[in-house]
Amino acid sequence: MVMFESSIVESKTKWFLLSICIITLFAYFPSLFVPYYLDDFLSIPNNPVFVDASFSSLFNVYGMRTIAYASFYLNYLISPDNTLSFHVANLAIHLINGFLIYKLYFVLCDYLKIPRNKLFIIVVVAMWLLHPFNTQAVTYIVQRLASLAALFVLASLVAYFYWRTKQKSVWLIASIVFFVFALFTKQNAIFLPIFIFLCELCFASDKIKNNLTKTALFSFMLFACVYPFIPEILQKIDLATRESKAISRLDYFNTQLYIHWVYLQKFLLIKPLSLTV
Repeated sequence: MVMFESSIVESKTKWFLLSICIITLFAYFPSLFVPYYLDDFLSIPNNPVFVDASFSSLFNVYGMRTIAYASFYLNYLISPDNTLSFHVANLAIHLINGFLIYKLYFVLCDYLKIPRNKLFIIVVVAMWLLHPFNTQAVTYIVQRLASLAALFVLASLVAYFYWRTKQKSVWLIASIVFFVFALFTKQNAIFLPIFIFLCELCFASDKIKNNLTKTALFSFMLFACVYPFIPEILQKIDLATRESKAISRLDYFNTQLYIHWVYLQKFLLIKPLSLTV
């Protein structure tokens, strides 16, 4: 009887998720026909790098964003003037991210040994897929950098916590590979190891916490010792991770502090979005 009820709940959950995906497709259908705008022109149709490009030429120009621009180039090869394939790819990435959030919830429940609440995760996935806050990352083509980086980060987290629960090295390898992909899609993926470190500090056993703390302190001391001898390497890292040379690190940081409050407001106050703040 319990197994029968469980199968009914599982079936209902799948139907709810399928319904959410269908609603998402209908909601974003008009975006499939949105033309290029703003940075799209310089990044895609008017991009001189896309003339007879190769992976090495893309890497030489875009560095830490090579994978994202390689995905743009693949769409460009299909049709440089028609944006349909670009939008289909963006929408597919958005749907995959919703699925990864769903999987991440269950693998985290297994890792933390807490009961699953399927209604909760259905609501979370629905919010992710349908909240107006995410429309920019789907409709605005070049914002694929953010959504594709999120895809690789989520995939890396799912693989990592699978490794922590199943202790199979293939999941750890997959997590590292997805992290590298995320890092070469958009630089903000660098936060992922820090996020995992904080998760382990909060939820891991005391033995693991102590080992992590010792490793972090040792790494910091080692970096402090070699710092005076590696100025050129640090300069190269700085150049590779910069979004723009036209704005200083401090100015960029101050701008982002303000933007985070704007994002929080737009997330909590659900209303139509515009290109102005």
